[in-house]
Amino acid sequence: MLEVKAIDTYRGPAHILHGVSLNVGLDVSGFDCIVPCGSAGERITSIAAERSPAPAADEVATRLAATIAGRLQAHARGKGIISA
Repeated sequence: MLEVKAIDTYRGPAHILHGVSLNVGLDVSGFDCIVPCGSAGERITSIAAERSPAPAADEVATRLAATIAGRLQAHARGKGIISA
């Protein structure tokens, strides 16, 4: 199994932080000697290593942001937080 992303959360006394990373063109060889994010047995990779030609980082960021926004809006509509 390959891992191209990491998602993390942190709960402080008065707030919750969320983070996401997506390896686009990063040299991920530094991950070879650790178990990142508790993913024992998984290999860390990047989009560039798995797809040729790799998309530009700004294209990936735009598409990721649009996907996350769409999913959050759909969730909020389903919960009645926002109207359609």
